[in-house]
Amino acid sequence: MSSGQPKNYTTLTDVTLAAATFLREVVEALLYRLHTVLTYNGVQFANRKWGKYDFSHAFGIACAGHGIELRLTKVNHPLPNGQVERMNWKIKEATVTRYHYGSQHLLRTHLADFVVA
Repeated sequence: MSSGQPKNYTTLTDVTLAAATFLREVVEALLYRLHTVLTYNGVQFANRKWGKYDFSHAFGIACAGHGIELRLTKVNHPLPNGQVERMNWKIKEATVTRYHYGSQHLLRTHLADFVVA
């Protein structure tokens, strides 16, 4: 994965390609197969206007290239984003805010145990 340094994305193309690149890096890093991505309708993830796709999007192409189904939330319905935020908070609370990990391997092991439980 990347060095962890924040990048300065100045154009829509930069942001879009960064999202697709991030997905590819996540797929390579995961120990299991990612089958579905649920995301909101931001320009990083979709070219969507009122439920119609105008052209293929880099993030959607990256998903298709890895056999991942891309699902988009309904326009103006923020509930799924809230659900994702709560789950991210639970994972963080159960791992990095509660324990100190001496290595990335220990963090990955504990995170895998948490997800399976």
